Amino acid sequence: MKYCQCLCILLCGFGFLPSNVSMAQNTYLETIDRIVENLEMSDDEVVLDDTYEDLLRLAENPLNVNTCTREQLEQLFFLSPYQIENLLYYRYSYGDLYTVYELQLIDGFDEETIQFLLPFIYVRKSELQSEGITLQNAFRYGKNQVLLRTDCTIQKKKGYTHLATDAQRYVGNPLYTQFRYRFSSQYLSIGVSMEKDAGEPFDWHYNKGFDFYAPYLFISSLWKFKHIALGHYKLNFGQGLVLQSSQRFGKSSLFSNTIYKEGISKSASLDESLYFNGLATTIGHKKLEITAFYSNTPLDGTLEYDLNNLLGLSSIKTDGIHRTENDFVKKNVARQMVIGGNIQYHFPFLKLGITGFSYSLDKPSFPSSKPYAIYEFAGKHYSTASIDYRARFHQFNVAGEMAIDKNGAMATVHTLSFQPISRFGLVALYRYYQPEYSSIFGNGFSQSSSTNNEEGFFMGTELLPFRKWKLVSYLDVFSFPWLKYLVNTPSRGYQGFIQATYTPTRNTTFFCQYKSTSKQRNVLLEEMATPMVNPYTKNEWRFQIDTNPFKHLHCKTGMHSNEYASQLNHPTYGFLLYQDVGYEFSSIPLLLNARYALFDAINYDNRLYAYERDVLYAFSVPMYYGQGMRLYVNVVYKPFPQLTWYAKFAHTWYADRNEIGSEGETIYGNQKTDIRILVNWKF
Repeated sequence: MKYCQCLCILLCGFGFLPSNVSMAQNTYLETIDRIVENLEMSDDEVVLDDTYEDLLRLAENPLNVNTCTREQLEQLFFLSPYQIENLLYYRYSYGDLYTVYELQLIDGFDEETIQFLLPFIYVRKSELQSEGITLQNAFRYGKNQVLLRTDCTIQKKKGYTHLATDAQRYVGNPLYTQFRYRFSSQYLSIGVSMEKDAGEPFDWHYNKGFDFYAPYLFISSLWKFKHIALGHYKLNFGQGLVLQSSQRFGKSSLFSNTIYKEGISKSASLDESLYFNGLATTIGHKKLEITAFYSNTPLDGTLEYDLNNLLGLSSIKTDGIHRTENDFVKKNVARQMVIGGNIQYHFPFLKLGITGFSYSLDKPSFPSSKPYAIYEFAGKHYSTASIDYRARFHQFNVAGEMAIDKNGAMATVHTLSFQPISRFGLVALYRYYQPEYSSIFGNGFSQSSSTNNEEGFFMGTELLPFRKWKLVSYLDVFSFPWLKYLVNTPSRGYQGFIQATYTPTRNTTFFCQYKSTSKQRNVLLEEMATPMVNPYTKNEWRFQIDTNPFKHLHCKTGMHSNEYASQLNHPTYGFLLYQDVGYEFSSIPLLLNARYALFDAINYDNRLYAYERDVLYAFSVPMYYGQGMRLYVNVVYKPFPQLTWYAKFAHTWYADRNEIGSEGETIYGNQKTDIRILVNWKF
């Protein structure tokens, strides 16, 4: 029966899949752009730099769909638990897949899912797997990669001129510089990332060459060791209440993300604040996995003496920028040490885990005097622990985590997803994070940027009502039991979202989205001595057409608008219109992408965001604020199979101002031009 089904697909022209699979693999950057853009459109406040890099890494090391494990498939966050289960069941029932076109036979795999999946998989007959790493196979079939990138802004900023004050003057040059080297094979990955931000010096007086270094060594399948990480690494356990290095995704994709990628993973990220640096290892024996980790990293911040003449941290600096004399005074003034572990046990349909760690500072952190921050971490020592679970039963998937810190404050989150048929899915999530709960490395599901002081209930649906149609919607109702930044009382709010996608042909997609958010915040009127808390509502609309009218031509037209309204002010509006054009030349290895955008968002509350294509390993979602236009051109040129050149030119013109930026970043004029160049060499 299986052979007849496969033959029918092949004879019918392979359905909706591209006729040239290798071409789809060669253009994986386009697919990654689509995946990340979908996430950004669902929640434009979510930062997805690490997600973009993870997708690039997975595309460069695709999985054999006939041998990959459940854990490996869970790294592809756009796959739901239902889809993963069906793929494994299909493989168990019918044996190896013969072609990627066979994915159409698996229940739950719609056109978009398969298009997203193609760059990350390949089909090869199952073979006996090697028992693990040896000296002979550690470097076998390994690949080297070198990346060199530089950015600059054509207009001179105030920090580089004589107009800058001593506090604003930059001690370095205006070039951003990045260097990466990586060697990777099946069992071994080793590399280093180096970075110098614009304005930072490249010398041996302030720095040791570059301002930041991120070395790492990652080994898999060494005897009983599942993973060994040395240098920089990531940690993700449970639902992120205790440890979550990777960034969370937008709410509209929660249905596919009731499972978070867990365990140790390598990190080439250039994030200079929340990273782990040291040693981590996972030992596995049958159904039991034990992880232990140690990290010791420097901290930037401001040192001050308290009333008892004790020197400590009055604030922590997390932007990683060191371009003024004052920045270097704050650089590496303290160190933080983390020791902890995780234990997991896997039953046939249930996974249980326990996570805990101890956190220490060599200098105390002083408590904040601001009322909204009285529950933030203060002192030198901190610890927290949690229990997490994940289970599946027929069409139901449940996951959750319960955490407690050293002061007895608690946080909990529980998720239930239900998918009775492939065309309909439902997910519900409840979370309660006490205001007193402190989560230094936590990044659980929340409306705010921190995993504390929040209670909420989320419900979302995913529906394929007709062929070529897809509907996604959710409602999130939340409250904040304690004060927040710019909110002087406990507050509450909601966020509603609906998105419709219509794909009439393989080359055309229509996209429409509406989102409404209601919250509260402080408002200070002229006749008031203190601010009052005022509710506000922000409504957002997005519409986009994505099409390939000809073989090598890609066009995208988008419109974003929003309305910001409060009880004390008249509504204000923001508007963004853009046109994208991409062309891949057939005679030369050259790819061009360009965008022309017009925006009108005078009020900061009406600011808009739109994802842009960029050079490799650069993630770009610029903010459109004010009135003006923006143009960018992205170029990819591959003169040799091992060598690729990337370049981006972006120009923004403002009609409502004669000065851009503030402090040392000020540009005197109404235009800003950025140039970015990257060279990627593989050998």
